Amino acid sequence: CRASKVISQSGSTGKAELVVGFPPVLERYTSCLTLKEPTLVKAVSSDSRLFKSLESTWHISAAPDGAKNHAHIHFEISFEFVSSFHSNLSRLFFDEVAKQMVSAFEKRLARVYGPSLIRTSPVSTTTEL
Repeated sequence: CRASKVISQSGSTGKAELVVGFPPVLERYTSCLTLKEPTLVKAVSSDSRLFKSLESTWHISAAPDGAKNHAHIHFEISFEFVSSFHSNLSRLFFDEVAKQMVSAFEKRLARVYGPSLIRTSPVSTTTEL
């Protein structure tokens, strides 16, 4: 994700503008958001020319060890490209893109809550083609 901006929010729903990709291939689109504080953030693209579908979900739960001020975060992303070229290209970069998305999320958490609360685990990815 190169940029993101929440453009509207009302209760548990909202819309965000996002920019994804690697130059020179950048895509700007709108996502519809569903929020269930403090356990879920879901984004579904609504007007992308690059993706047939794109959905990401962040599940947030208490840390498995029960430690105070810790959380377990599970990230899921499902997407299908319009073009077979982009689909084939994404296979080369999927793991790196997933790691960058998690890193951006962790950096945001550190800015909001402080770096002392961020402890990361290795990122693992599963690809279903």
